[in-house]
Amino acid sequence: WKLDDGLHALCNAHLLRELVYAQEVTGQDWPAAMTALLLNAKTLSAAARQQGHPLDAGAIAAFTTVYDDIVREGEELNPPKL
Repeated sequence: WKLDDGLHALCNAHLLRELVYAQEVTGQDWPAAMTALLLNAKTLSAAARQQGHPLDAGAIAAFTTVYDDIVREGEELNPPKL
């Protein structure tokens, strides 16, 4: 999953399906946590846009912190194979 030229990206629907698969295969909790985080971020972002303003910096910082924590958990549970 490396994009050198930036001509392709994983859409959110595919990402969510990959998270479901990761949870089913590993039985780990982090994929479900990431799914919930991404869906909550989408909901709050849409609500902010509907009100005519961007998501505030505090909410973005909170999402970023939780996102990083979830990624860290996934990496710790699934270290790269050397």
